[in-house]
Amino acid sequence: MNLELTVGGAVPVPLTIDVFAVGENPPARVAAVLDRVRPLPEATHGTVVAADGYRASIPLKTLRAGGVFSVDDYGLRLHVEDGRTLCWNVKDVIALEVTVGIAPDDIPENPAH
Repeated sequence: MNLELTVGGAVPVPLTIDVFAVGENPPARVAAVLDRVRPLPEATHGTVVAADGYRASIPLKTLRAGGVFSVDDYGLRLHVEDGRTLCWNVKDVIALEVTVGIAPDDIPENPAH
């Protein structure tokens, strides 16, 4: 089961890290990962990528405030506390791409939930 996360995009140095090696035990806050990779000042979003290609572009403020990684039967899972949509809760996460502006993703314009 993969528990590593590749973080790239608008960061000084792309990294592949074990999210639970940043000083926390499961669950691990996305804020701790963002602190480790230090997104560039102009970065606004994090696009979470699942192993099956699913993508969710989420404001960094929201990820920092309520994003939590945990482990389930699918591997690494993101849960966004008080998120705008359940579509931001991504299973089998493999990457986080930090971007300037929202990136194309698989979230419907008006999600049902």
